[in-house]
Amino acid sequence: MSSTVVLSTLVGACLVVLTSSQCATTNNANCGSWVTNGFCNNGAYTTAQKQAYCPNSCPVGCAGSPTTTVIPTTDQNTHCAAWAGNNANPFCLNTMTAAQKRQYCASTCAFEISPNADCAVYTLTNNVLARLTPTNRTSNPGTAVAITLAAGSTVARTYTGATCTLSLYTEASTAVTVGTTTAAETKAGTAGMYQTVTTATTAQSYSCACT
Repeated sequence: MSSTVVLSTLVGACLVVLTSSQCATTNNANCGSWVTNGFCNNGAYTTAQKQAYCPNSCPVGCAGSPTTTVIPTTDQNTHCAAWAGNNANPFCLNTMTAAQKRQYCASTCAFEISPNADCAVYTLTNNVLARLTPTNRTSNPGTAVAITLAAGSTVARTYTGATCTLSLYTEASTAVTVGTTTAAETKAGTAGMYQTVTTATTAQSYSCACT
């Protein structure tokens, strides 16, 4: 992520010092990013400033203010889809913290921020990375899941949860017997592990088994 993007979201570059307390009726357009970055609890900003910029997200006593900080679940940057699809440096798969991803792309990166499945496969089409529907483990030895690739697409990356193993097969899912059919490539996981597929880029199926 470029320094320009980071700098453009810094609260300090945008806030104006207020001389008196005033409750705005709506949030500032940048409020979602600021709140995710800790604005509501930041003692460097006065209650008056919070009332003026984020009254609907910070618990600051305005009419309609929440009793606890409301963290946005929507994207705060219009470039999230492009960032996520950038295979050279996919934003959602970046090693930055979940809080940093949430600050900019809470919706686009929802799975990567807090994975709700054990395994996932990412495909590459016209140099754009995309995640297929994630899957959970199946009872050992497991059941193969079909991978549908568009013309010219490849299997590019995987997510494998802690204690799980994702196995990629060149055979169709209906032709795979997990535990018997030899996998073209396997990815053993630890929590939050994203890995590049190097051998089975044309895989037609995969299995997800966890201990």
